[in-house]
Amino acid sequence: MELLIMSRKLHMPGVLEYAEGTLSPMYYPRPPPETRKERWLHILGRERQLMECLAQHVHPPSKEAVADAMVDLHNSLALHPDDMRDFQESPVALDIREGPLTRQQMQLLACVAEAARVLYWMRYKF
Repeated sequence: MELLIMSRKLHMPGVLEYAEGTLSPMYYPRPPPETRKERWLHILGRERQLMECLAQHVHPPSKEAVADAMVDLHNSLALHPDDMRDFQESPVALDIREGPLTRQQMQLLACVAEAARVLYWMRYKF
């Protein structure tokens, strides 16, 4: 968590990248994953609790569908990486905001934040 704050990555895309790095296996089978989907399939195969949390928000709740949803989340966050920093208000917790993300994507990112041990706030539009 401190590393995210010090490196100025405490924002939605930064936390997703941090989680991908920390949750990925140190050694991949050969050949290593070439795509983000392959990386998430490896992560989900190792991180049972994360898979269970993510599967609650994806239909059908299969590993393939969850990996696809994580790729979609990454692509949504990557559309406007500089703008995403503007949605971060808290200096000590990740702000997961409705607007740039759908409610489903918010729930997915919350699962990832929990797995990566990142404190977060859910910021819904009303």
